[in-house]
Amino acid sequence: MEPARLRRNYVNGPFGQIHLRLAGSSRTSRRPLVCFHISPLSGAVYETWLAEMGKDRLAVAPDTPGFGMSDPPATPPTIRDYAEAMAEVLDDLDVNEFDLMGYHTGSKIAVELAKRRHRMVKRVLYR
Repeated sequence: MEPARLRRNYVNGPFGQIHLRLAGSSRTSRRPLVCFHISPLSGAVYETWLAEMGKDRLAVAPDTPGFGMSDPPATPPTIRDYAEAMAEVLDDLDVNEFDLMGYHTGSKIAVELAKRRHRMVKRVLYR
């Protein structure tokens, strides 16, 4: 099976626009996977991973506010601020259940988001 095609999109968040990298479709039996990056990098670190995971699900890697191509906040954000911004990403994707994955800073965002959206988040993977 060929890797899924990578797409880009923007959604509105509490600090301005949030840039997303996406692959695959939510019209499968597998839950979407949302991947959060380490700071100060961006969702670009997941591009190859998204293409592979997107073969049978929707795979998404947002740039957290102030990183990559996402708008920066006016003041330094907390992990809770990042989680709230990512909650708006989940809302915009219009899918009921997700798995989350995070690396370093991204793992803290994933855990905080899971606490806030425990009914939507089914699994958290972190490193």
